[in-house]
Amino acid sequence: MQRKFLLTIITTLSIIPYSNSNNLIFLNDAKNTYNSDINLKGKDTFQCHSVADCSSNGTCVNLKCECYDGYSGEKCEFELKSQLKAFLFEMIIGFGAGHWYTKRYLFASFKLCSFIFALYLIFFYPKLITRYFQDEDSGCFFTFSVTCFYCLISCGIVFWYVYDIVQFGLNNYNDGNDQPLIRTF
Repeated sequence: MQRKFLLTIITTLSIIPYSNSNNLIFLNDAKNTYNSDINLKGKDTFQCHSVADCSSNGTCVNLKCECYDGYSGEKCEFELKSQLKAFLFEMIIGFGAGHWYTKRYLFASFKLCSFIFALYLIFFYPKLITRYFQDEDSGCFFTFSVTCFYCLISCGIVFWYVYDIVQFGLNNYNDGNDQPLIRTF
């Protein structure tokens, strides 16, 4: 009963979905026409007609943008970032500078805040311990637990710093536009 009802609705509307590559085609039995303007991936396919359509960073060839060196994207709208610069920024400056350069702002902000917190611990930790625990017996467990926390934070920051240097060196990161970094060496 339900199957017959659905078939009646489909034939009444004369719309039958048919998938052809990336496009969704609606066949209309009554008029024998189809509409292939709907893309299954959710975005329209871009067709260029001039250099201006390619953000002036490429040429239009066969309705597709051919990007100049250093640019990428469907409309050549993304400037590619250098792997060497990102590596050197991360290695020399630290604090997420490689992430800032590649426009990965969330990672860069988190790393900068983590480094600031670690520096705060490094400079103010000895003053905190000597101020609150002047007696040797009054806070031994607390001193030990804070020292362990301090060491874990420091080791984590150093590990993250070395990890990012290795990842930038191996070119395992993309930039903020999810475009690969240009290998320049």
